[in-house]
Amino acid sequence: MNSFTPVEPKWNPIVFADERAAWEGRPADRPDLTFRVEAAAYHGRPVFFAISGPWTHSARSAPVAPSGFNAAIEWLASLIMPGLMLAGRSCSPGTTSSFSGATAWGRSAPPPSCSSRA
Repeated sequence: MNSFTPVEPKWNPIVFADERAAWEGRPADRPDLTFRVEAAAYHGRPVFFAISGPWTHSARSAPVAPSGFNAAIEWLASLIMPGLMLAGRSCSPGTTSSFSGATAWGRSAPPPSCSSRA
């Protein structure tokens, strides 16, 4: 702990605390990484303790915006998945191919042939 120095706390504890403290440093076995230790107390009793590194992100921080490719894939999947679910439902064993589910959704094409399914 000799290599850790006191720093200003960055993270808010998940419970109320009247004292906060933080330290940053490099452990002897991993000098390439910087670790951060944060602690909080309420009336002298510890209520929060966290060890974080460069890989740590707060669940309460702002989400990272998805890339254009990820947004396009999500949009495409949101269009394709409901159709696949309806097609699978209309071709499930024990049912006949009908337009009832497709008509309810305003589908204009006939349902896929179910004769090849067991």
